[in-house]
Amino acid sequence: MANDILPHIPNDYKIGTLNTKHTYWVLPVESNDPLRLISYLHSNGFDASQKASSLVKYSAPSTVANAEDLMLDNLVYLPAYPAMSKQDRNKLTKLLSEF
Repeated sequence: MANDILPHIPNDYKIGTLNTKHTYWVLPVESNDPLRLISYLHSNGFDASQKASSLVKYSAPSTVANAEDLMLDNLVYLPAYPAMSKQDRNKLTKLLSEF
């Protein structure tokens, strides 16, 4: 599911790319305007949220450029569940790219 979305959205959204083992039930992305993104996605039928996780930020190795730039308040959690249809994944990808 996430692999159908992540390659096709702007890199500015992507977080956690250093983690090589992912298990998605929601897909966290970063937005400069999380409340407006959530409203936009809600108006298009997607249940995005901002406080759906207990995600915490760990310090990254010094080899990672701008590792401290992630702002947890800017995270938006997108739906990414096993029963999500390919059509819905494509629609969500398009909405994110157009936002």
